[in-house]
Order: sequence, then C-alpha cells, then structure tokens
Amino acid sequence: MRMNSLRNEAAHEGNFRGSYQDVAAYADFVKRWLGSTENAQIQVSRSFPVCS
Repeated sequence: MRMNSLRNEAAHEGNFRGSYQDVAAYADFVKRWLGSTENAQIQVSRSFPVCS
C-alpha cells in the first residue's frame, strides 16, 4: 500500500519520496507476483483498441 501511494503521487507530477529500500522491496514484490502468474493464461480484452 505504501509503494502504491508513493507511485501514485509520483505519477501525478509529485515528487517520489521513497527510498532505495522501498524500490528494492517493490521490485521483489513484482518479481514474486509475476512468478505466481507465470502459468496463468493471458486474456486480452477486445473492448479497447490496442495502441502501437
């Protein structure tokens, strides 16, 4: 939740107030999450056009 708040603030033109440890912990979270979805079937929504 903390990283999402920091990310959201930075995404909306605010300053990123996180630390190196925050970024490293978030990277670990993403790696674990991607690993848990590695075998999941990808479903593409056809309701929105794909931008290239």
